[in-house]
Amino acid sequence: MEHREYLFEIATTVLFDPNLAEQMGKSLALGTSAFEGQWQVWYAKYSGNEAQLKQLLISPIDPGAKLQDFEYLSKEKGVDSGCIVTGYKKLIKENPDNLNVRFAYSSHLERNKKYSDARRVLRDWLKRKVVTLGLDDVVTRARIARLYYKEGLYRKGWAVIKPAISSNQGDVLDIAAMLLEKMGSRKDAEKMARFLSGNYPDSLFSSMALVKIYWLHGRYDDAAKVLKRFRINVIGWRFEIGKAFRRNIRRQTGPGAQGLLFLGCPWFRPGEPEQHCASSRRQ
Repeated sequence: MEHREYLFEIATTVLFDPNLAEQMGKSLALGTSAFEGQWQVWYAKYSGNEAQLKQLLISPIDPGAKLQDFEYLSKEKGVDSGCIVTGYKKLIKENPDNLNVRFAYSSHLERNKKYSDARRVLRDWLKRKVVTLGLDDVVTRARIARLYYKEGLYRKGWAVIKPAISSNQGDVLDIAAMLLEKMGSRKDAEKMARFLSGNYPDSLFSSMALVKIYWLHGRYDDAAKVLKRFRINVIGWRFEIGKAFRRNIRRQTGPGAQGLLFLGCPWFRPGEPEQHCASSRRQ
């Protein structure tokens, strides 16, 4: 089995060969125990077998595999949301200290704009005072603060994130900078965003708070200069820059649009910001 898992990894991350990935994934789904479930879930997702996915939800499979199943189905249209919520609650009851389950459930609630419920799921984990070796506590605080940010409850978000700032963790500093900006502390926000960008100089994500703050205050050239430091592939354009600026750029035809032209991205034209980045895909 190990050699098939290795070939699957190579097919998906190096060769980008969907045919080989499908062959190995199907072989693993058929050749592993039903309880493990990971590969059964993967192949059902890959082949679009929604009926099999729903069956796996009530099967005695590994909690990690079942979580993958819930995460996938919760994003699909036409799937009974009540069934998903009931399933997540059952998983949490069976694995109350598992933060990944709580992250997945809170993300589902967030997608449905149930921000208060999403925060409650995460706060309940914090109250359990689970002992971990990593930064789970501060990352959870960052998620709670981001939920407050989405609701426009900036001061409540700041109260949650402030005790975690000394960790210098990227997610914490990012949301802290944006909360400060929204509360009117522009200089402190920019200072924190600069620190974050300098602390993780090779991370595009860690520079996005600074870019967003520059952009919000009309400093388009400064925003573009920060982005110019990075070799940005299509994934970066779509999931970091596009996610942050899609709505803003769609309406932008003035200096902000010209600021993006400074980046030298050949797919961008003022008034056509969402044209597909075919050139980046070829690089």
